[in-house]
Amino acid sequence: MTRIRNLSQPSRTILQQRVQNRMVQQQITSIARAGLLATLLGSASAFTSITPSTSLPSTQFTSFSALSATSQPDVVVISPPGGIGEITSIETARLGGSVKWFVVSAASNTPNMALTAETLAAIEKAGGSMELAGADAGSLLAPPDAEGNTASNDALSAIAGWCGTSGSLICTYDGAFEEKLRVDRMKSPEQIEDTMGVDEEQLIRSGIRVAAREAAARSKSKIVVLAAGEEMPSDDEDGDGDGGKGFFAGLFGGNEIQVPGSMAEAVGGAASVIRHGELFGAAESSPESSPFKGGPKREPIVREMYTTRAVRIDPTISTSGNVLGGDGSTKSNRLSVGEATSRLGLGKVKSATAKMDVSLSSFVGTAP
Repeated sequence: MTRIRNLSQPSRTILQQRVQNRMVQQQITSIARAGLLATLLGSASAFTSITPSTSLPSTQFTSFSALSATSQPDVVVISPPGGIGEITSIETARLGGSVKWFVVSAASNTPNMALTAETLAAIEKAGGSMELAGADAGSLLAPPDAEGNTASNDALSAIAGWCGTSGSLICTYDGAFEEKLRVDRMKSPEQIEDTMGVDEEQLIRSGIRVAAREAAARSKSKIVVLAAGEEMPSDDEDGDGDGGKGFFAGLFGGNEIQVPGSMAEAVGGAASVIRHGELFGAAESSPESSPFKGGPKREPIVREMYTTRAVRIDPTISTSGNVLGGDGSTKSNRLSVGEATSRLGLGKVKSATAKMDVSLSSFVGTAP
């Protein structure tokens, strides 16, 4: 126990303040550790873990339910785990919309996701709803049978029915590389040898496109989130896209599954595009979403995602066809990209055309 009765009044005050600061810092550290553990395990009372449901009878198609959802959602999101897809889904529900998020992972063991009690309360207060389902990319890219019938692919066949008729379909690749790294860390030496030459990131990106193709027919509007310079209109016209076509016949054997060469091809062409620069920031389920970099400290360092919230939106292509922005030299906050995408999907932001292409850049400052 610290003795302070023999100290002078100024010294006593300073020491008392230091003791109080240390106690507060210990409390913050304990809370941060508890929150991190809850995020990773989904077992603490402060977090609600999304648990499996049996709403779809398929071993390759796993459904999850966080809050009650509807068969006609306002928004359907198709993406890898975490990243812009998660941020967009949660923000849509927080704004009072109904959202279905379809997660394409590299392996059947999709990473666990947990929502904070604060987020769930905000969604409930706004009257929003959220439902999740997912499949690994391999099951989505399974080739058709000998007659060319894709109905034998349970995961792919179930997507359109589960998504229902939506107001907007939102697709993004963000998180594919991180998912590849996650799966690589889990592989045994035997699995590493067996999957030598298989690019999980390419699998995920192609899985997203075939899933988007199934859901697009019943969506009124389509929104695609891409990196700067990625799948530009000139690339799509040349048919290059992402290089997915013809890749999966040799990988899985048998007939070749037809994979759209780009997001635009997958959703049917008429899509609004939001482009981003170098991404920073993390989704709520990530330990890196904590406001303080490196945890609580005497002089805390606030993460860039909380200080760089001002945005600027520029057209990517001029009316004459020249590229104006989105050259990859800018940086974009995932939180801002997700928030802008969710508002566009809910119709809270009206676009001048049904096929706009804009770039979002982030700068130091507060959110608009």
